Amino acid sequence: MADDDRIHEMEQQFNELRQAIASDIAERFEASERRLRDGLSEDVATSIEAGEQRLRDGLSKDLDARFEAGEQRLRGSLSQDVARQLETAQQHLEGCMQMHAEDLRDHVTKAAEGYGGTLDGIQRELKDFRAEWRKKADDTDGILANHIGRIVTLEQTTSGD
Repeated sequence: MADDDRIHEMEQQFNELRQAIASDIAERFEASERRLRDGLSEDVATSIEAGEQRLRDGLSKDLDARFEAGEQRLRGSLSQDVARQLETAQQHLEGCMQMHAEDLRDHVTKAAEGYGGTLDGIQRELKDFRAEWRKKADDTDGILANHIGRIVTLEQTTSGD
């Protein structure tokens, strides 16, 4: 029995040792797994970041080229559209200016005719006024001459008496 107890005790020690070794191996495996996972994670993250950067750079270059080409096409198209619109606007404005010039010409002609008529009327009135003035001046000269003659006659009669 002593041998059985001893065997049993040895088995128990063996089991404890086996469990300790298994636990140690499991801990070491878990630690290695963590280090491996962390290292792989860092490597993958670095690779992904490098890939992302290459992708960004490549996309940036591609997009820059496409945007530049699109901008050139848009500029050309817009330039043609603006040129056509400016030409149309110029033609429209020329037509409007011609209409306004004709309208202004009519107004100026009517105003000139009105001023001409007014000036003709003033000229006639001045001519009539001048004729009337001459007539009155001639009458006044005749009356003055008559008065002067009477005064002279009166002076002669009064001085000879």
